[in-house]
Amino acid sequence: MRELLPFLVLALVLAGCVRPAGDDDDTTLDPNFDAAFLPQGPNPPQAPTRAVVEHIIDGDTGRFRLDGGFSESVRFLSIDTPEMNAGNSDPPECYGPESTARTEALLPEGTTVWLTWDGEYRDGFDRMLCYIFVGETPAVDTYDDWINLTLVKEGYGRAFIFSNNQTFRSVFEGAEQDARDADLGRWGDCGF
Repeated sequence: MRELLPFLVLALVLAGCVRPAGDDDDTTLDPNFDAAFLPQGPNPPQAPTRAVVEHIIDGDTGRFRLDGGFSESVRFLSIDTPEMNAGNSDPPECYGPESTARTEALLPEGTTVWLTWDGEYRDGFDRMLCYIFVGETPAVDTYDDWINLTLVKEGYGRAFIFSNNQTFRSVFEGAEQDARDADLGRWGDCGF
């Protein structure tokens, strides 16, 4: 029995992440949707979890309320957007306001998302490092609902791969190259 304990704990954790706490009457969730199929690293620190957008800080960072009600700062994995430089006298970097506005449009306050992880769970600023998928049941057969990748594909950010989060490196670098080749977003407007 002792050998089965880790598997039972994992099953309970996964079961708890599929539906929001205290929301057993939510009929909008697809009962056949398994969040474990969302793109994530081969050994994520925890199972995918649902969250709600509280607000967007800039093009690659936001604040999210996770299941259970606590709020977390989230840094989007595999992407880097131009800085807004809020809080100091430097002007925003080229395409910083546009990147932030696009992220706000993709993730308005109150939007339900799924968060997944790769190899490293937090950065040096204690922000969660996540892949973000929009909607109750994002399409797992396409990447259309993958916010991080959408921002790179559209030229609002570049591929930025954290050292311990390499799983989708080629996907993001390929999307960046396609955006560069097409002069999309920052690649056409900022003289890169």
